[in-house]
Amino acid sequence: MKSIFLAVCLCLLCFGLCLYSYVGKHNAVMKLRIEVPKLTRTLKAAEEENMRLVYAIQEFESPQHLMRLASSKEFSHLKFPLLKEVVTLKQAVALARVADLKIPAAKGHSAITIAAVTNSK
Repeated sequence: MKSIFLAVCLCLLCFGLCLYSYVGKHNAVMKLRIEVPKLTRTLKAAEEENMRLVYAIQEFESPQHLMRLASSKEFSHLKFPLLKEVVTLKQAVALARVADLKIPAAKGHSAITIAAVTNSK
């Protein structure tokens, strides 16, 4: 009789521990389910902000805006380099110079173009 009572108590104890563990895991899952909509809203706001910034960058880099900036007084000292001022290095020479500088070379480019502007007054 004593051993049956002890076995039943042991089974109830194991069942209680399993139930306690299940409730703890269920609570953890519910916390995550509550966090998902918050994170979704945050992600959507970040994507909208990203799209707004992309639009602002495209608007700023548009040719019309750049031409307006070029004609403004604060950028009037800048000029487009003439063809004789542009130096183009062949790929082998450019890669040799990059190797001398210990800088990894960019893949897919066949030449490097450098514009050298001199102030001739």
